[in-house]
Amino acid sequence: MRKIVLIILGVLVSCSLFAEDKTQVNIVPALNQVVGSFYTFGAKPSEGGKRVMFIGNSITLHGPRPSIGWTNHCGMAASDLAHDYVHCFAERMSQTEPKTSFAIFQVAGSVERGFTNDVWLTEKTFAPVRDYRADVIFLFFGANVLHAYDKDPAAFPHRFGDTVVELVRFIDPERKAKVFISEGYYMRPVLDKEKTLAAKELGATMVRMSDIRADGKTRGRFNHPNDYGMKCIADRFWDAYCGRDVSPVP
Repeated sequence: MRKIVLIILGVLVSCSLFAEDKTQVNIVPALNQVVGSFYTFGAKPSEGGKRVMFIGNSITLHGPRPSIGWTNHCGMAASDLAHDYVHCFAERMSQTEPKTSFAIFQVAGSVERGFTNDVWLTEKTFAPVRDYRADVIFLFFGANVLHAYDKDPAAFPHRFGDTVVELVRFIDPERKAKVFISEGYYMRPVLDKEKTLAAKELGATMVRMSDIRADGKTRGRFNHPNDYGMKCIADRFWDAYCGRDVSPVP
């Protein structure tokens, strides 16, 4: 009897260890997160300051969606625009470089959900982003990539990592921008590995997020980062921009 009880307990423990971590599930629909995918703010590019672009998903920008209880127009799930990671970073940079122009390129539908299409990269969709001529580019996305991709990337017609490379080379044709590719906020080892390879190919900086996404204090509504989480992300990107070590943990 004791042996049977131990076996049952072992099975229960194993199940709990391998059960899906609900905090790592992106529960926000990928499509129709914004009206228009490219936004600029800060100083005008004509003022001659740096041009900083953030490429991301709902964590970077999500428009109001009352049907799920989200009424803000900012990075989800910050309490307001001033507290999302993009604007936290922008506020910090503007203090030392007031002429900086900032841009947001929201790619949840176009890239995360569309990268497996052979013709996903089109002039019509991405030309305005390229015309911005960013000096600094932060790429922080991947959450809306189908989980089926993680199980068998070879079954898809296009690789995520190749997409990252193609995207950067398209919007930075002269290869002058300083590029930062970040781990996602959700644990997607396959995507993180492909991002790392893409960063090496592009000569970009790979930014670590594994400690931030594992910290329960950073998680807010919809399993997205709260104000504290947004600050942590902004701080990490600031460290990367300043040349501090933000390499992935081995």
